[in-house]
Amino acid sequence: MAGRDSPVILCCTGSLDGGGSERQMTQLVTRVDRRAFHPELFLLYRRGVFLEQIPEDVSIHAFWNAQRESRRWLPGEIHRHQVRELVDILSRRRISLLYDRTYHMSLITYPAASRSKVPRISTIVSPPSRDFAGGRERFKWIKKKLLRSAYATAAVTIAVSDNVARDAATFYRLPVETIRVIPSPVDFQLVNSAAAESDSIGKHQDPGVFRILVVGRLSAEKGHLFMLEVVRELRRLANEASDGPAKIQVDILGDGPLRSECELTAQRLGISDCVSFHGFVVNPYTWMSSAHCLCIPSIYEGLPNVALEAMCLKTPVVATECSSGLRQLLGDQSRGVIVPIGDVKAFAQQVLKCYTHGEQCRKRTKDAFDYIMAHHNLDAWLETMQQCFREAIGKTGHGGSRI
Repeated sequence: MAGRDSPVILCCTGSLDGGGSERQMTQLVTRVDRRAFHPELFLLYRRGVFLEQIPEDVSIHAFWNAQRESRRWLPGEIHRHQVRELVDILSRRRISLLYDRTYHMSLITYPAASRSKVPRISTIVSPPSRDFAGGRERFKWIKKKLLRSAYATAAVTIAVSDNVARDAATFYRLPVETIRVIPSPVDFQLVNSAAAESDSIGKHQDPGVFRILVVGRLSAEKGHLFMLEVVRELRRLANEASDGPAKIQVDILGDGPLRSECELTAQRLGISDCVSFHGFVVNPYTWMSSAHCLCIPSIYEGLPNVALEAMCLKTPVVATECSSGLRQLLGDQSRGVIVPIGDVKAFAQQVLKCYTHGEQCRKRTKDAFDYIMAHHNLDAWLETMQQCFREAIGKTGHGGSRI
């Protein structure tokens, strides 16, 4: 347990829904050394599949409640109330350090930390030239200016890959050397134990079925509509190949605004008999461990956690060239396969090779597993993050204490 004088770290995220950033926030507040720090959570929405994993000693502060959701708000009023509440929590809980992930939270933590004179660490998880610029934000030019100030004044600004760091530096006009690259971790023990769980849906033993997995939110940047075109081409190639699979099954795990359009597109392309949409799945690892191939058809990414998890389970990865961070992770084809964005035929050909070129795939997955163990270890990531906490608190002497 944390001592009474342990600095209190307030970790801020929108919710604990089932995304990669939410999973890593959960890992952080669960595993941070209680002898050195005491974590608390600030959420916009108290919801999500990871809520039940939060330890009892972690206080959770949530902005939205029934009363607030029922009232009408003027433009800008919600943000002002969120900042005001966060300022109150910082004072009342004697917070020593703010930590946030995603630019949405940085827009709230930046003014609150500035008013409270509390140091802040911000993590950039996706290339802002695609993520922020491509979003449906109102008052974009104002928010971009605020985010530039937020990252410029943070005690530590973190990016999950070199690609994200370079993109953020260019987009926000920041010196690239001021952005620290800390790659995302994978919890080897959790992933493998979850993959070993008995699951009548996720475990597939039929050797005649070529199983392909896609995991991610069904939104435009994740490339599901492109993937459906790939599936149609893949089935054509498989029918022509003498050593091709007798049957193809594509399982899509995740939910989002494009689900209806994806389902209609699968019907229009004539592939709905081999494509299944399962929605959000709490434990995707049973599916991942039994798949012949994990596909990442994204238009852009930071460093996709699903790739780390597949590599941990020795599942072959075929991905679009959506991130230089992903290219580095996959070792320029030595630990996985990268295909140009939009090239349906090339993507389908590489997916089919996961079935027809077994020995080559096994070599890649072994190299991928060894790389993950060496470079994306959860314990090493936790120690690096804790060192960042010490550094940020030390810059201001804002030690604080738990009350």
